[in-house]
Amino acid sequence: LFAESLVLLLSLFLIFRSLRGQPTWHSIIIFFGIIPCSAIGKDAIYLVSVAAGAFTILRSNSSKVIPILIPGFLALLTLIKFSFASLSIVCITTLAIGALITRDKKRAATILGSYIGSFLLLWLLIGQNLLTIPAFFINSLQISQGYLWNMHQHEKLWVLGYLLFLLVITSFPIFLTTLSKRKDATSWLTLIMAAGTIYLSWKAGTTRGGSHISIFMLSSFVVTFLIQPLLSKKVVSHAWVIALTICYFSGLAWVYPRGYEFIGDRVAKTITHNIKFLYNPDILNKAFTEIIPLVILENELPEFKKLIQDGSVDVLHYQQSIALLNPFNFEPRPTVQNYPAYNQYLCRLNLEHIQKNPPDFLIVKTGSVDARYPYSDDTLYNREVFQRYKPIATEKGYLLLEKRSSSVAISFDSTVIQQTVSSGETVSIDAWSNELLWLQVDYSPSFMHRILAFFYKPEMLHLKVTFEDETHKYFRLVGGNLKDGFMLNPIIESDAALAHFLNTHEVTKKITHFSIHTVPGNTKFNTTEFGVKVSVHQSGATP
Repeated sequence: LFAESLVLLLSLFLIFRSLRGQPTWHSIIIFFGIIPCSAIGKDAIYLVSVAAGAFTILRSNSSKVIPILIPGFLALLTLIKFSFASLSIVCITTLAIGALITRDKKRAATILGSYIGSFLLLWLLIGQNLLTIPAFFINSLQISQGYLWNMHQHEKLWVLGYLLFLLVITSFPIFLTTLSKRKDATSWLTLIMAAGTIYLSWKAGTTRGGSHISIFMLSSFVVTFLIQPLLSKKVVSHAWVIALTICYFSGLAWVYPRGYEFIGDRVAKTITHNIKFLYNPDILNKAFTEIIPLVILENELPEFKKLIQDGSVDVLHYQQSIALLNPFNFEPRPTVQNYPAYNQYLCRLNLEHIQKNPPDFLIVKTGSVDARYPYSDDTLYNREVFQRYKPIATEKGYLLLEKRSSSVAISFDSTVIQQTVSSGETVSIDAWSNELLWLQVDYSPSFMHRILAFFYKPEMLHLKVTFEDETHKYFRLVGGNLKDGFMLNPIIESDAALAHFLNTHEVTKKITHFSIHTVPGNTKFNTTEFGVKVSVHQSGATP
């Protein structure tokens, strides 16, 4: 808690340090702008602090300390979240190139060396191996890209319109200044770092929407004030700053449910909590001291513990806290949870893990994120679970699976359907509804759609399944791992259904038809056709 508070305070210090030399009323506006958004989430503060630190370095040509200390702090933020790492790398690289352009090789080496040296030192201090650094960045990039393509939500058109308007009024002066001072390298460096900050905050804010929008709103708002000393006086005026301020504070009322009432409640609760903590620092520690034993007691699984003993344990889906609240030998797979296995790369990391080091036991509480089709995320890992594990006990709403002495062979070698279908076109699988079916989808968004998704967000994919009683349901699909496929039939929607399937490998709730639907939202150039391949498991191979 102390470390987190210290990082937050240092981030705020960097922001207000970067405002030094500007009118006091600018700092006052930023202060009141930060309060409501910080009560919702702090990511925007950390992103803005990266930009603030970079702009401070850019303006401090004579300082020998700042190019050492600030890159060190950015190295710390790099280890906290990949979006912070991305922006830190962009800013540090830009500053180093800028120094090289002005033939200041020593300054470039100082900035790069401080950042890289601090990162390596922190990496070793947290007990990591230097050889795993490439894997850290590669895997983080895969998760980040997978998140952008598979965790997005669509917002209303008027919300997008407001965000685009805010984007224009924050970005336009920066571009105009760069054009008017195009012979000045500082203008281009400012443009690159400001654009990087605004872009990353835009993606972080618009991907999930909702309260995440505050990330973009606050970042774009504050960055505009941070770059005031670097902007041309001919372009920037008090009228523009006032217009930006009105747009920002008005947006807080428009975008959030109950507007200022909602924000006021969040701010009041945050301030009240912080004041109590400041006056009585022990109150929080006492609360944790009292509540943690109660939480452990409520989630204790003594029957599971008798069965598991010292065996290794993993948790399906996203209830990993149960393994931490009990004295289990918890050995999670690389993505830890199922839903972040967004693409083939991550799915195969988890597959390799369970093939080389399968846990002795799995704890299960069936659930899905964003109404995804059951067991359609982390599909290759799930297929191994279907073959390797059997149910042995239930306790407090959890199902315990044990590794079989020998795996059950489940292979989907026989293709029964392979065709191209249009979005919404129904495919009949009634003839094979008694069999285990594996569905693979060739999902290839167009180049134009990928470009639009890079700047905004991609389409959603939904799966409609029709059951033998002619009822139907809609589920969301994870576009990144559809080529490897997932088990379409039977549908497993509960722990009881999973236990029955693992015991018998029989189809109970049968699917007779399915269709794949593109849900474009505000995105264009949508996918209209998909290649589908349905493979059947030969029932004679089941136990």
